[in-house]
Amino acid sequence: MTLLAHISDLHFGSEDPETTAALIDELNREKMDLIILSGDLTMAARHNEYERARAFIDALDAPVIAVPGNHDITPYALGERFFAPYRRWHSYVHRELEPSWFGRDVAVVGLNTARRMSLRLDWSHGSLSRSQIDELSDRFARARDSAFRIVVAHHPFIAEDAEDLSDRPRVMVRRAQKALAAFAEQRVDLVTAGHLHRTYSAAFHTPEDVGAVVASRTQPGQRVTVIQAGTALSSRTRGEPNSFNRIEIEEDELAVHPVIWGRKGWQREEEPLVFIERHAHSSTVFDEDDEEELEALREAVKELEERRDISRGKLPAKDAEKPKSKDRERDREKDKAKKDPVRARLGLGTRPKTPSRKS
Repeated sequence: MTLLAHISDLHFGSEDPETTAALIDELNREKMDLIILSGDLTMAARHNEYERARAFIDALDAPVIAVPGNHDITPYALGERFFAPYRRWHSYVHRELEPSWFGRDVAVVGLNTARRMSLRLDWSHGSLSRSQIDELSDRFARARDSAFRIVVAHHPFIAEDAEDLSDRPRVMVRRAQKALAAFAEQRVDLVTAGHLHRTYSAAFHTPEDVGAVVASRTQPGQRVTVIQAGTALSSRTRGEPNSFNRIEIEEDELAVHPVIWGRKGWQREEEPLVFIERHAHSSTVFDEDDEEELEALREAVKELEERRDISRGKLPAKDAEKPKSKDRERDREKDKAKKDPVRARLGLGTRPKTPSRKS
């Protein structure tokens, strides 16, 4: 089993020392393969806060991947904020703002949504640039095809679906919808984020009755699930205890279990908040031993290529079969498709006779 910890909003400067020590012990005891920090390591990007964040990272046995949050850019030294906003991050945390980590069965890519300023009055809101979204394909190029794909960011992409949201911020990252569409295109399974100090999951392109369960890649459309983490150490909780998310990957299954801080220490919730299962191949994936069906597929693909060449002018239109009536031809194709399930799945009827060509 591969184990990942998704931790957010540590906010060193408002942390509880007892909880901090217990969290380090818990993470090291569980022998995590990777620890994900999704931003806001500090309260106000002060040097002493960054020093404590660095000491926390150094105390962990597992490798760490971290992206900055809005609290990790100084609000006081305005010259530094505008001209070198990530100087302290580079000095204390990592030289990269968007690191990546690739394992045998998981690929993790970080995205920086924190900004030095914006056109909004509230600069705490997150944003993604078009180039960040466009570069996703190249960034996942190293991932194994069978690996689960995870994106790490600080700001949320999907709002919490709850009855009472009057006291909770609902501002999503700028260009969230474009980013989610790109995540689906790049077969991203899970997006980890924080910022709101709330633990919840939400699904993109998933029917309501499915909840947070993500369909396999063999089914039509890729479904992306967003998992939000509460604050792990800060006293600035919003109606729920300190927590982090435990991501468990075993073969074709991924589950996310919240781990809650309480009187008995850190306790893993039995019921997963997110469960992703890769289902068996659908009927559109063919068995190589089924020669008859494979041959039908080859013939159908050949006809599709021929039709494409005709439409592009590479093959003279006079060589193509010209139906006398479009409606009558369409009905004929539907009737023939019933007799050939392979061609039916490709939107074709049975293969017509090869038209005669003039020498």
